[in-house]
Amino acid sequence: MSLVIWIAVFKILIHFLYIYVDNSFSFKDKCSLELYTSYKKLLPSNIVKLLCLWDAIGLLHEEKKQIFGLELPIIGCVDLVYWFPSLNTRFQLPLSGSAPSGTIFYFEALSITAALLESVVHLSIGQQIAIFTDKLNSVSMFKSLAALLPYNWLLMASVDAIIAAQLNFWVFFIPGVNNVVADHLSHWKNAEAQLALLELAIHPFIPPWNALGVGKK
Repeated sequence: MSLVIWIAVFKILIHFLYIYVDNSFSFKDKCSLELYTSYKKLLPSNIVKLLCLWDAIGLLHEEKKQIFGLELPIIGCVDLVYWFPSLNTRFQLPLSGSAPSGTIFYFEALSITAALLESVVHLSIGQQIAIFTDKLNSVSMFKSLAALLPYNWLLMASVDAIIAAQLNFWVFFIPGVNNVVADHLSHWKNAEAQLALLELAIHPFIPPWNALGVGKK
């Protein structure tokens, strides 16, 4: 995403373009609206330029996320969610106000670790685990096994579990538009998730021991 933003700023000349995790935002005069033909709607010119760039390089996007107004929610509420398609079961945990002030990246990586730790108890030696996420940062972290200091314990817990269970483990990227059920669950839209996947079982889960600042016992 950093390279895409560089192209947008220095080649497409979209001024005052900023990025936080995988959210891009900017500001523009309210009269500067252009027609974006794919959505058949008027949008600020900066958004139209960015969407056209994404279209040119094949980067997927969703209409509902292209918002503008006097105030913008750059980061909304975050919940910890993972689900097992083969078991038609999902696990979900809302974050309270006492959660640490980490980024979405931290909580996404935490969800992957929690999903992995739950998976290993259901598998036999030599079996495979594949986890799909729409966060490229998390894919890179688990592929390279390199992370910033606050995230190291997530990698260590994951690797320890994989070695002890003698399993193979991969994390793959999936575009958000193709990750419908997880997207509904992460926004606590359980009714929509159950419409998309009938008989989906929903359970709460407790994150790994030091995920939210709790000491190990």
